[in-house]
Amino acid sequence: MVSGRRGLTRSAVLAALTVLPGCADAADRGDQSAELARWRLSAAPTLSIGGAEVAEEHIIQEIRGIVRLPDGRLAVADGAQQRIRVYDAAGRHVTDWGRPGTGPGEYRWIGRLFPYRGDSLAVYDLLGRRLTVLDAAGNVGRIVPQSVRDAPPPGTIPSESCCNVVGAFADGSFLVALPESIPVDGTGTVYSTTDFVRLDAEGAAADTIATVRASEYRLSGSTRSGLALLRLAPRLVYAARRDGFVHGNGETRTVTARDAAAGVPVDMDTGLSRRPVTDAIRAQTESWYRAAAGNRTGGTPDVAYPDSMASFDWLVVDREDRVWVRETLVPGDTVARYRVLTADGRPVATIELPEGLWIQWIDERGLLGVERDAMDVAYVREYRIIRP
Repeated sequence: MVSGRRGLTRSAVLAALTVLPGCADAADRGDQSAELARWRLSAAPTLSIGGAEVAEEHIIQEIRGIVRLPDGRLAVADGAQQRIRVYDAAGRHVTDWGRPGTGPGEYRWIGRLFPYRGDSLAVYDLLGRRLTVLDAAGNVGRIVPQSVRDAPPPGTIPSESCCNVVGAFADGSFLVALPESIPVDGTGTVYSTTDFVRLDAEGAAADTIATVRASEYRLSGSTRSGLALLRLAPRLVYAARRDGFVHGNGETRTVTARDAAAGVPVDMDTGLSRRPVTDAIRAQTESWYRAAAGNRTGGTPDVAYPDSMASFDWLVVDREDRVWVRETLVPGDTVARYRVLTADGRPVATIELPEGLWIQWIDERGLLGVERDAMDVAYVREYRIIRP
């Protein structure tokens, strides 16, 4: 399952609160990555779907999720046209499921696509506040309301307007992350909190699994306007597993695994440490933001930085329940470094990926992700994972 947060794209950069983090060799990081297996991707993708000058059935404007079905077909959520595009294992278009609307099999704004029980899929309609369960032929099995209504605690403001359905557990229930609650009393550095709630298979709120420390902010007033943007700071990331979920914010070296029933925490050491935010890193970050904005701004003097960047900024869970944790990137880097942990938290490998590859799905056949070209056109790409 993919993470609850994604890396920045050029089109999203101005609205984002975090940036892509940085690089250093193993000695500078002070970790034991040299002792781990070194995985790598195939030099070229084994499959590519998309482009600006292709037939209409291969155009996917806003990719909101990719799932490989048991028979090898790929289901790709198209958030611009509110449909699921289906391709065979060779990348040939097979059919489309869904359309814009409010009826069965219709969507107002697809926010996420993820696997459900058996060979079924679940589509989360963010604006419709509901989940649609589809069978392997695209038929609507049932519609599940997203019934969580969150009111932020007194003295806090929400980070966003709605919840995020993260994924599904093996028993058919769903994991929902509520918006972060950001304290607005006082001044200085503050941390938000986030509640994770389990919905039963029919959409009723079953229980709150956990309340976790989330993201770091700099506060200078009692309203949203008093919150300073902290680049490279700890930010909450999370992903669902079959019988639980993992989360972390890069404040420390650890990610935390929790079971779906009671949310009992188990810390997993990534071996990744926080590194100083130097003047050179600040300058590189601001330069990247100005370039991404088309140099329309003359700098961002109101943006703050922590003394040290988060140890990691993203994580993904593969189909074997391994956790892929990305070391925080500095904007402008071309390589993203991941540490791979087993399901029980043992580091087993490192792997370097192109910085712009947004991971969507990892299984024994390979890694499926989204890449964009210089014109910001999206492609579905598959790479083979080479393990020594």
